[in-house]
Amino acid sequence: MKNSGKTGADTTAFGRNAFRLFRQAIFRGLACAFGHPFQFPSGPLAVIAPHPDDEVFGAGGLVALAVAQGLPVHVMFLTDGGGSHEGCCNLSEQEVGRERCELSVEAARILGYSASAIHYFRRKDGAVPIPGESGFDDLAIEMADKLREIKPAAILAPHPFEGWKDHAAAEHLARAAIAKLDNPIRLIHYCVWFWLSMPLIKVFRSDWRRACVLEIADVYDHKMQAMSAYLHFKASCGNPWIGRLPLFLLKALEWKKELYFESNCNR
Repeated sequence: MKNSGKTGADTTAFGRNAFRLFRQAIFRGLACAFGHPFQFPSGPLAVIAPHPDDEVFGAGGLVALAVAQGLPVHVMFLTDGGGSHEGCCNLSEQEVGRERCELSVEAARILGYSASAIHYFRRKDGAVPIPGESGFDDLAIEMADKLREIKPAAILAPHPFEGWKDHAAAEHLARAAIAKLDNPIRLIHYCVWFWLSMPLIKVFRSDWRRACVLEIADVYDHKMQAMSAYLHFKASCGNPWIGRLPLFLLKALEWKKELYFESNCNR
């Protein structure tokens, strides 16, 4: 009976993993079939990231290529990611957040932009406000003020179907901040948890004609090194400061391309 149970568990795990690979293959196939090559912005790039690591996992290749082309890059972190060890160990959110912010500086060095181009908004991890919640309008105003300083030609924000609350909030905040600006700004969605969390039923709600595929072979090693900075530095509990991430998410992010979607609300 024990052997039968183990075999059943192994079969379930195999089926789940096969489904995840199938999902990733579908997404990549749709993007390549119906999408188009990524068009670089003509000026500065601003990346809105819910936590330190999203800027690398979702857009590290684009950031490295933008830097190589001489485009200024700014990264706006809404939280310090201090909640990544909740339920794991006794590390405080303050300590975890501090270490993740230090890792963001190392990732910036690897990708080629200055630590002075990193902007921290210090909201609580897991509690970035969504529309209708207290603090949403204040944070949108704060972000809009920073965007006026940066004057980006394009803003990157998480895809609306990312699944996690802070990621969804970041997308809503990007739209709200853009709405407060006077000049049109291109809004582009990047993909992190999209690869693993988006329900397949929503695949057909995505406009794949707006998909943009970016070849990152020339800077792939830089992205992998920046990812490694986040993944390999570990806390005293033995887990990475950013927490343990699903293997199949990391495999999806090791693609030598990056997937983006042009927003349908660009102003």
